[in-house]
Amino acid sequence: MLSALVLAALAAGCAPKRFEFEPVTVRAAAPAEGGAPVDWSRGPEALFTQGWQAYEAGRLSEALAAFRAIVAYYPESAEIGDAAYNAGLILKRRSEWPEAERLFALAGERLPEAKDRLDADFMRLGCLYELGQWERTLVAVAEAYSRRATLTADDRVELAARRGAALFHLGRFDEADEELNQAFGDYRLGLRRGDVVNDYAGAMAAYYLGRLAGKRFDDAPLSAADTPADEARLEEKARRLLDAQAWFLKSVEQNNAYWATASGYEVGALYRAFHAALKNAPLPDGIASGSEEAQMYACLLADRSRVLLRKSLHLWERTVEIGERLNAENAWTAKTKTEMGAVKTLYLADEKACAGVVPPDFDDMPAIGRRSIPP
Repeated sequence: MLSALVLAALAAGCAPKRFEFEPVTVRAAAPAEGGAPVDWSRGPEALFTQGWQAYEAGRLSEALAAFRAIVAYYPESAEIGDAAYNAGLILKRRSEWPEAERLFALAGERLPEAKDRLDADFMRLGCLYELGQWERTLVAVAEAYSRRATLTADDRVELAARRGAALFHLGRFDEADEELNQAFGDYRLGLRRGDVVNDYAGAMAAYYLGRLAGKRFDDAPLSAADTPADEARLEEKARRLLDAQAWFLKSVEQNNAYWATASGYEVGALYRAFHAALKNAPLPDGIASGSEEAQMYACLLADRSRVLLRKSLHLWERTVEIGERLNAENAWTAKTKTEMGAVKTLYLADEKACAGVVPPDFDDMPAIGRRSIPP
């Protein structure tokens, strides 16, 4: 929904306001924490004013304590919804997901305006995603849909994308496929009509459609025997890789930093997985395990499939570059850097293991050793 924390001004004697997120991502040094003690007996209005002033001065711990005090000691006050929402935003910033989720759920019940309650619903959904609470995500999506009078086209796309992601993680793949295709289709239609502007949800839907296609790639069997049926299995696995790659690239094209880095990682992982599948495929009939012929076969196969590792490394290098360019260092870029090191080690190990091994003539090898590699 929204992304950088700013406090709404609180005029003396006016109703409390919520913090809002603007549609821009910023990176800044965290404000200094600490601050004055919070006296809960001062009443909800005074506590809310203290919380706002503390946040404005960079005293996040004091601000959080003031808002928490309203939630704990004044549950029937007019400030309860705004206090819960604001405390949730501070906790979200700290990645303290369980309490943030609970507070956003409370804000969704107690904020007076329907649009504000919907904002709280989306914040809660983000927390549930981080917590991996997929069944609860489905319930929360249904609750948000119940506020249909205030839903925008962007809202509907995001709800469908989040529901599809939850269904994917629950293993309900057919339902996930239908929901995510609907989300991405509505997103593309909304872009053409001009009533959708949120690239996050569209990129998320395409990412999970890539994950679904990637699962179909993983499930495709592979063997190394030189028969038409085995060649067909190899071609089918390569086709499924390209299907998954196409969805991940569609996610990257939406220019959302988080999902671009996630999708970049996944495409590189596809090529590494294809390399592993080729190396681990059963030996063709007539080649005994541990024999000199088996070693020569493995080395030729390694030579022909090493391009997959190079492709994986290239894609991951681009992913890291995207993260740096967009100032989006995150779990995906960190994971990518770790995997790059592992693949470089594997690449060198393949070369070392086959140093000095003279493979047989190319035409004498089974088909899997000379198949073309996906571009």
